This record gives sequence, structure tokens and C-alpha cells, in this order.
Amino acid sequence: MEKQDYKIKLGGEALVIEENAYPFAKDADEELISEVNEAIQEMLNDGTLAEISEKNYKMDVTPKSE
Repeated sequence: MEKQDYKIKLGGEALVIEENAYPFAKDADEELISEVNEAIQEMLNDGTLAEISEKNYKMDVTPKSE
């Protein structure tokens, strides 16, 4: 939207909330899976994911729906 002069804007709240998962092979190393999950949780807790979201989407898409 920033690169073109579109005559549109976001309106209201999101209609659909999607949650993502990060799949691993069935025989994946359990320690690796744990480390990835911990890293993602740390990034969520310290605001890194929100910063990445703001940079790429111009909004924080990290909050969970209730």
C-alpha cells in the first residue's frame, strides 16, 4: 500500500484470526524442537516478534485472540 497510491484502508477488526504452527519431521530431534519453541517464546516475550511484525506489516500481528 505504501508503494502505490491505492484508495483503500484497513477497516475495523480482523474477521479471521489465524495461528501458525512450525512443523517438524516425525523423527525430528526433540531437543531442537524444544529450543525452537523456547526461542519463539523469548522473542514473543521480549517484543522482538512485535518489532518484526511492525516492520513488515506496519502493525503488530502477534497478539493472541481471546
